[in-house]
Amino acid sequence: MSKESPLLNNAVSSIQVGTQDFEADSEERNLSAVRNIYAGMLLLFKEKLRQMSPADSNELFVKSKTGLKVVGDGNVVPIGKGEKTVNTFQILDHFKTLSISIDEDRFQHLCRLRNDIEHYYTEKPRAVIQNALNDAFLLIRDFISDQLNQEPVDLLGADCWKVLLLNSKVFETERIRCEEQWNKAKLPSEETLKVMINGACPACHSILTVPADLGCVDMNIFTVRCVSCGHEYRLKDHIDEDIEDFFEYAIMKAGAKGGVFPLSLCKSCGNGTFNNYKSICVFCRNTEPGEYDPDFEVEVMQRNARSLM
Repeated sequence: MSKESPLLNNAVSSIQVGTQDFEADSEERNLSAVRNIYAGMLLLFKEKLRQMSPADSNELFVKSKTGLKVVGDGNVVPIGKGEKTVNTFQILDHFKTLSISIDEDRFQHLCRLRNDIEHYYTEKPRAVIQNALNDAFLLIRDFISDQLNQEPVDLLGADCWKVLLLNSKVFETERIRCEEQWNKAKLPSEETLKVMINGACPACHSILTVPADLGCVDMNIFTVRCVSCGHEYRLKDHIDEDIEDFFEYAIMKAGAKGGVFPLSLCKSCGNGTFNNYKSICVFCRNTEPGEYDPDFEVEVMQRNARSLM
């Protein structure tokens, strides 16, 4: 482990403690595992931003606020200001600007899981914890290799790496089986397939779901079964939530910076499932959007604001 970067040292320590919590397998330690591994991952991201910050800029890209200073040649340059560091939204924004690549969809899914585990679940199902750790594992593995140019097993240590690797193998085997079932389902469109593969069970929030009846073509009675907890639910009752989760970052970005809002009310089925980017309803395949409704956009942004904190 590097002795030169407190950010990197703290990132590794946090991830290592998180894997120890996960191995303890108690509800309280499971919550601690997600907290620690998520925090460690964000510290890895901030370490990359520290490395990319200009020299003598007070870690410009790590700080949430910027100031200005005059340098020797009389030029004015930006510098980091204060002690507060960037939040998740700012991290993603910097990554885009600096061409730092991560699996953004997976990161957003992990943000939702972490937030729901932290604030909304009265119980923390093991399957949801495994889901969160799998997302974190894949993000951490790729980021350490591709962006920090290190070997994950060397940076994190063999014991920590083994726990993350084993959980990921078990989870990914089941996830692939579920995805194969979704690919056989008779869904309205490719966009619907993407949403459902990433959709979460409303009871336990695991993404390990499958169609209850592969032959069903009526979306009004189409039923989904959760592999993790056995709960069954009708697609039409939760499609709005699934599509909002799927477009979460685009929703937050549109709210913060303007531009095309990703969703609108469908003129045909009335759901908030009309994909404005593709001009098609994810639920019923209608290609004609409803009238512009600013209240709908505000409601969607308010529902999703809790995920990027």
